[in-house]
Amino acid sequence: MGSRDPEGRWLPEYDYQRRKLSQEVGARYTENGGLYVLWREVLETYGNRLGGEVYALLMDWYQSVDIDLPEDLATAERLLRAWGPPA
Repeated sequence: MGSRDPEGRWLPEYDYQRRKLSQEVGARYTENGGLYVLWREVLETYGNRLGGEVYALLMDWYQSVDIDLPEDLATAERLLRAWGPPA
């Protein structure tokens, strides 16, 4: 995980000089925007969809494809044919 600076250089979200093996890091999760359930009061109070007690719906990687580009849709279609619809 990381981002890029304005010049396009990679900015890792970890201390790359003390990088651990993936087995040492433990489980990591990525927000995918697949489902949000909230009370209107949460949005009014926090000005954000995330506020109060936040829980996650864990999804398998093949059920969690962000579709932003035509290539993403093609990837999702291939996964759906290979794995079938979510149960």
